[in-house]
Amino acid sequence: ALVPARVDVLVLYTPAARGAHTFHGLAMGSSYTVKIATAGLSSATLDAAQEQVAEALGDVVARMSHYEADSEVSRLNRQPIGEPFAVSAPTLQVFEVAGAVRAASGGAFDITYASVGQLYDYRLGVRPSEEALAVARAAVGWRKLELDAHQRTVRFTQAGMRIDLGGFAKGHAKVSLTDDGGA
Repeated sequence: ALVPARVDVLVLYTPAARGAHTFHGLAMGSSYTVKIATAGLSSATLDAAQEQVAEALGDVVARMSHYEADSEVSRLNRQPIGEPFAVSAPTLQVFEVAGAVRAASGGAFDITYASVGQLYDYRLGVRPSEEALAVARAAVGWRKLELDAHQRTVRFTQAGMRIDLGGFAKGHAKVSLTDDGGA
């Protein structure tokens, strides 16, 4: 059975805090927990914090989920080969981080694996044929993806290419919530 990863999204801490507040939710195929360790917050403040987290995560899903048909990633995955696709600054930033991780890992983490990954259904135990895998593997490879940071565009250079930002999008959500003072 596929068990979604648990992601602790945000922890705010003040040393003498008593009465920590916690809320949970689901986003990007995972659960999240937010702990606010500041005592004495009003219900309105806690509700606003929970709403702010939900909005921030919703924004990441709207941009980077390959499950959402209208997300940037889904639209990019449907983009004709060779045509540049404009992405938002946050999505470009995640592409750049993914590229750095790919380079540091010697290619072990490559967002273009989605060309192959989409062929599997882990919940049903479905594995593609060797022929289908061979075709999909031809579309995998960071070098077949062109990023233009100045124009903020992404371009596929190989038929059948797809990307999946997966864990990179989740990491971006956590960093964006903690860096911009979210909640």
